Amino acid sequence: MEKPTLIVLEGVDEVGKSSVYQLLRRRTDYGPLVIDRFLASNFAYDAFLVRDHHVGDYMRTERALMRIFNCYLVYLTAELDELQARLVENGADPSTPAIAGIGEVDAYFRAYYQLSLFKKITINTTGQSFGKVTRMITDFLNLKAGRREVGKFPKKRSKQLGVSELMRVMRIWSGLRNGRE
Repeated sequence: MEKPTLIVLEGVDEVGKSSVYQLLRRRTDYGPLVIDRFLASNFAYDAFLVRDHHVGDYMRTERALMRIFNCYLVYLTAELDELQARLVENGADPSTPAIAGIGEVDAYFRAYYQLSLFKKITINTTGQSFGKVTRMITDFLNLKAGRREVGKFPKKRSKQLGVSELMRVMRIWSGLRNGRE
C-alpha cells in the first residue's frame, strides 16, 4: 500500500509559504497533506531567540513520520533585501530583532535543512511567481515519485489519512515529548 504524502513548507516570514500552500493544495486537488511551518520553524526561531530547542526530538519525529508518510521538506527562501522589503511592506517594524536578524533566522533554517531526513528541495522565491514556485514543487515531487508526467499529479487521489493514522501520529508525538518512542 502506498504511503500518503506529507509536504512541509518551511522558511522565514514573508517568503511565500502561505501563498504557495494555497496554490499547492488546489493544484494537487487536496491530495497530499501540506503543512505551513513545522519542526524547522520551531528550531530556527528557538535558536534565534535563544530558547531551548529539541533537535533530537525533531529528528525522532521525522523518523516516526517517515514510517507513515512519504515526507518532503520544501525550504522556501529569498534574497535578504527582498525579505526585508516584504516584511516592511506588510507593516513590520524594521527595528524589531526578528526583522533586523532575518539573515540569522534564515541561517538557522538552512542548518535544520541540512539535518532533516526528509526528501528536500530549496526554492528561492525572489522574482518568482507563486504559480512558478508551485510548479517547481510539483515537478520535484513527480520526479522523486518516478511519475512520467512531470508537473501533473495523477487523477487518482493519494490515500487519505484516516483516523487510525492520525491517532498513531499523535501517540508517537506524545511519546517523543515524554521521552519514549
